[in-house]
Parts: sequence; C-alpha cells; structure tokens
Amino acid sequence: MIKFLSKILDTIDSISIIVGKLSKYFILIIIGIMLFEIISRYVFNNPTEWVVEMSSYLFGAYFFLSGGYILLREGHVRMDILYVKWSEKLKKIVNIVTFPLFALYIGMIIYGGIGNTKFSLMSNEHSNSLWGPPLAPIKIVMIFGSVLLLLQGTSILIRDTFSVFNKELPKTLKSKNKNS
Repeated sequence: MIKFLSKILDTIDSISIIVGKLSKYFILIIIGIMLFEIISRYVFNNPTEWVVEMSSYLFGAYFFLSGGYILLREGHVRMDILYVKWSEKLKKIVNIVTFPLFALYIGMIIYGGIGNTKFSLMSNEHSNSLWGPPLAPIKIVMIFGSVLLLLQGTSILIRDTFSVFNKELPKTLKSKNKNS
C-alpha cells in the first residue's frame, strides 16, 4: 500500500514538474508577441488589437499552471520571520495544520471557476475588447492549474504527515530531483 501511495505522489510531482517546466515557455511567447507589437507599432505604424490581451492571458496561464511546480520546489512567498528558525519537523507540523486553509482557498477558486466557466461556455462569453476572444479557454486553464496546485499541496501534506510520524516513504521524486 505504501509503494502504491508513493507512486501516486510521485506521479503528482511529475505532472507538476512537467506542467511547470512547460509553462515557463509562455514567458518567451509573451516576449515574442510583445516584440511583434513593438515592431508593428513603431516600425510599420500598424498597431495590433490583440497583443496586450493575449499576453495577459498567457501570463495568467503561466501563473496558474506553474503553481504546483513552485509549491513542490518551495518557491512561494511566505513570512519567513519565524518559519526559517523552526526545525524541519515543526515546519511540517505547521504545514499540516495550515493545509485546511490552503485547501479551502484553492477549493473556493476551483468551485467558483467551474461555475464561471460553465457560464462562459453556455453563453459563449467573449472579452469586451476590440479583439474579443472567448473567455472560456483561460478559465479552463485557471481551473486546471488550481486543481494541479491542490493535488500538489495534498501530495506534500501526505509526505509531511508520514515524515512527522517518522514513517519512510520509498525514494521520492522530490528528493531525487531537488535541483530540477
């Protein structure tokens, strides 16, 4: 049973790593389309209607899709005034105790996002800009990224719980690829 659980957790970690590493390329795409806009506007005097909004959507996708990877790599901002001075075991206990707040917050984002996405799909909702792209795709990405973040948080919760009770899970992806 422990090996099966470890395999599930490693799968969640792998998905977070793959999606996180792929989402970093959105920044290059944003740079490319912004460069296109600069050239179009200032060299050819032909500004675009879609670049600013597209770059916002891509950055939103980058933000949501990289959340699980950043959580896995402990890259989210936190108040380290006390936390850095605590032992690893105390940090894990605090993470376990505060997980319900994390889960509630992310759960509310997912719940609200599902209702909002259903509305967008049913009403064929589009942006009010000149370009007017459909809004459902970015809302779907936001839900997907939030689900990945919740899964990654749950994976970390399970690992921390085992660790606090001095139970060893088989070698994890996180410990093998800490520098990835």
